[in-house]
Amino acid sequence: MIIKRREEKILSEGRGWILVYGRRKVGKTFTIRRAIPWDLYCTITRSGNVILEEGSNRKITSQENAIKKVTELLGENKTVVIDEFQRINPEYMEIIALEHPNGRLIASGSSFKIFQEIFSKRSPLLGLFSAIRFEIIRTADVIASISELLKDKLDVKGTLIWGVLLRDPWVIPMFNVENNPIEEISRKIWQIVMTSQSLIGEVFTEEERRLTRTYEAIMRLIAEGTWDLSELASILSSRGIISGGRESITGVLDVLSKIGIITKIPLWKSRKRFYYKISSPIVSIALYADQKLGISEGIGQLGDKGILYYPLGMEFQFSIGELLAEYYNATMSYSILPEGDIDVVLLKRNRPIIAFEISLGSVGDEEIKRLRNIAEKLGIRKIGVVSIGEKYEGKEAVNVAMSGDDIIKIARNIAAGIYGRNI
Repeated sequence: MIIKRREEKILSEGRGWILVYGRRKVGKTFTIRRAIPWDLYCTITRSGNVILEEGSNRKITSQENAIKKVTELLGENKTVVIDEFQRINPEYMEIIALEHPNGRLIASGSSFKIFQEIFSKRSPLLGLFSAIRFEIIRTADVIASISELLKDKLDVKGTLIWGVLLRDPWVIPMFNVENNPIEEISRKIWQIVMTSQSLIGEVFTEEERRLTRTYEAIMRLIAEGTWDLSELASILSSRGIISGGRESITGVLDVLSKIGIITKIPLWKSRKRFYYKISSPIVSIALYADQKLGISEGIGQLGDKGILYYPLGMEFQFSIGELLAEYYNATMSYSILPEGDIDVVLLKRNRPIIAFEISLGSVGDEEIKRLRNIAEKLGIRKIGVVSIGEKYEGKEAVNVAMSGDDIIKIARNIAAGIYGRNI
């Protein structure tokens, strides 16, 4: 199954030299090969050699020979791709720079370090590339694709749940999406957990960083639902992993955010600035299950499928929040207060425009009352509800009420370039 993502169009319509960068396994290579009719494709291996592809011919050669071929074809205004560009010998960057603006060069790197190197003041490539950052697939793109590809095989709820779970491309071949998503995760939880751990290790390797005990402990605590810096620091300190307060983990969280492992969601009217979560929904769910059951240690198995519903509900909330923010051309935030949480607060110019309750099931009048009371205390005049079970048609007044079908329609509109609507 192929998910149509908007980066494909950006690449196919782009001109000049482009740097594609992002975390490993987010679909960079797959998308480049689909979007760009290249004349030469170079993949730099971990050993430093280069796999050269030209037409149907493929061979392994040295970087020196590969760069000669690259400059030759660029000089002929051909299209060249260099994959795993972060592994190139720095001395060859100056040789490549001499060919600019000839031809079309696509450089792809599985690290954020390569972005910093190319756009640093001392780089010979500074100013020669435009950049495209690849992250996990946007929610709207996945839902729009699944709803078209499997419209006769999935119900609305299944479409939307898979639309969240398949945002990380590496997991797509692993699942039979015609099956119940909870059943599929349950059957393959050990494989998902172990692959997630390996993926995180690969990301750190490409960033030339060591996956220390501190990094891993923080990721696992965040997946489990611990997001407050002071609480994270307190737990880590009590376990002897760090010494010091929240200041001692701020830098670690910044690194995890930069390399695409965690996401910082702004908090509205809360005492803290950000809510931290694992960026990938499937990795988040895997680490949560592993924390609760010790799956990777061979201690437990997923006997009770109910353990998946809490992390799945949270991932659904934030993924649909992202989709709504994109549709209304707003910023997604979250609100955590003593009186209760607001699933999604959409902001424009740092001012709230609407508060949303988001549910995989149905929403009752009492939940809407609670939402309105909290929203009014925060100065949010409008409220909305997304309920996948059935569209809210209760006694309480809401400004926006959406069903699962509505979300699918919105996803298709976004994928078609129709968004930026007013509430």
